[in-house]
Amino acid sequence: YNNVFITELPVKHILGVLKHEFYHLIFNHVTGHKREDHKIWNIAADLAINSHLIDELPDIAVFPGEGIFKEMPLGKTSEWYYQAIMSQMTEEEVDGVPELDSHGDWEATDASGSEDAKSSVSSEIANSKMEQAISKAVSECAKTNRWGNVSGEIRNKLIDKYIGAN
Repeated sequence: YNNVFITELPVKHILGVLKHEFYHLIFNHVTGHKREDHKIWNIAADLAINSHLIDELPDIAVFPGEGIFKEMPLGKTSEWYYQAIMSQMTEEEVDGVPELDSHGDWEATDASGSEDAKSSVSSEIANSKMEQAISKAVSECAKTNRWGNVSGEIRNKLIDKYIGAN
């Protein structure tokens, strides 16, 4: 993380930024999804996540229903926002969107844009380990009923995904 950026934030926003980054993991944005236009994908992922973090992030964060995204509803998936941005926004509008986090190293592709075998295996291993860690955390939270300030909507999605399938 950017130490200068994070240390200048109020505690409320530091916690929000950390939650934002964890949601990238929970929603498999890091290993599960890659799109041709990385910046648009990152903005779309941020819109999906930030729908759940209203009033918890610094002003640089993007939110559905605000600014150039005022026509986009809250609570959609990153895939939905990606398609909406691709079909509704110009390249100039996208270039002008500030990024809370760029995640430039998410892309594990070669020069042709295709994922090589080594990157694919690494992604699968990382995704598997992440899924195990999240599953363990969700099980622990469900057993103790200690979810902190995770919203009911996200809590239900996590329970459905990690406990409901068991």
